[in-house]
Formats: sequence, structure tokens, C-alpha cells
Amino acid sequence: MKRINYPAPSGAYKICVNHKASWQNYDTCRLQISVGKPNYEGDKFSALCEWAGARFDRTVLIVSDTLQRHNLRYQRNCDAATAWKLSRLEGELWLHRNAGALRHLQNPAILRWDELLMHPSYRVIDTTPALDQAIEHTIREFWSRHDYDPTLYFAFHHHSRTFLIEELSIFSYLFEDPAIDVYAGSWFHQLMAVLFPQKDYLGVDYVRNRKSA
Repeated sequence: MKRINYPAPSGAYKICVNHKASWQNYDTCRLQISVGKPNYEGDKFSALCEWAGARFDRTVLIVSDTLQRHNLRYQRNCDAATAWKLSRLEGELWLHRNAGALRHLQNPAILRWDELLMHPSYRVIDTTPALDQAIEHTIREFWSRHDYDPTLYFAFHHHSRTFLIEELSIFSYLFEDPAIDVYAGSWFHQLMAVLFPQKDYLGVDYVRNRKSA
């Protein structure tokens, strides 16, 4: 069992766990990084790294940069090659901007999305009626939270489904390596319940650290 008393956060934010799991028995943490999301920039990302570094002997950063190419297809109405180049560049820029935060981590490792797609264990998962239903629910829920042009719905639905199936396909072999997976934001709980009902994972958020200087 890991120690209970951890160093107080030193920066502008501290971590609040909003989806709990039994993480104390894990030595390795996988941070699922959504490139382009504010939760993975600046002081917030630094707080996340400080939190992980104090609790885990090793942290693997899953940099989901080129996964975002599916979103770019409908957001910028671009072709597949352009979307890949743009998302790959965003990954490079993200790594450059946030390199300083990695000093908080113990034994950090970085895996970018293209590396995961080229892994010999990668296979596109077969869907089932239960998974299809969960995917449809997730897509509709995400659409309802955004003020998108209604004419984009067909493209949004198509590329969102491709996004989710690709991400879940990566998870299907990635989760075979023991680690607690951490995401700063909301997991797609319905999808996780269908495919990975026994999987331990954490959802975290940020609150202002009033004790910071």
C-alpha cells in the first residue's frame, strides 16, 4: 500500500479525483492526453504531472495527437492527409510547450498516437449491438453539448464514430499492460462499461490551489 501523505501541490492548481478507482496498488500511471484541450496545458498540466509524479514510480504519456485528425475532418472540412499533418504538428507543438511540466514525473515515457497505430498488436475491434448502442449514445451526447452547425451532423457522426472505434481499438491492447489510466476530464463511461468492465481508471479535475504563492 502506498503512503497516504503526499506533498502539497506547489502550483496554481490542485487535482480533484472525480471518478475513483483502486489506484494505490499500481506503480505505473498512464496519462491520456487530449492534445488541444485546456486541461493539458500550462499550469493545469503541470499540476497533473506533479500529482502523478508524487504517486507513481513511472508515468506513460499517451499523446493522442493524430487521433484528433478525425475531428479536424469536420471542424476544418479538410482531407485526410491535411488533417493528419495538422494533428501531427499540433502534437509536436504540444510537446514543446509542455516539456517543462515533465520534470515532475518519475521515469516518464511518451507514446504518440502514430506509434500506437503501428504497434503489431493493433487491430480494429469488432463492434457488437451493445457497443454500437454505447457509441451512438456517446456521439449524441457530445453533439448536444456543442453548438455546431446542424448541416455538419452527418460528417460529425461519421468521423466521431471512426474516432471512437480507433481509440477503443488502441485501448483494447494498451490496457493489457498493468497501469492506472488517468484522464483530466470525463471518460466515456458507457463505452468503458461495455468493453472494459473490470478496468481501473481515474477521472480528475482541477481546483484552484489557494495555498499557492
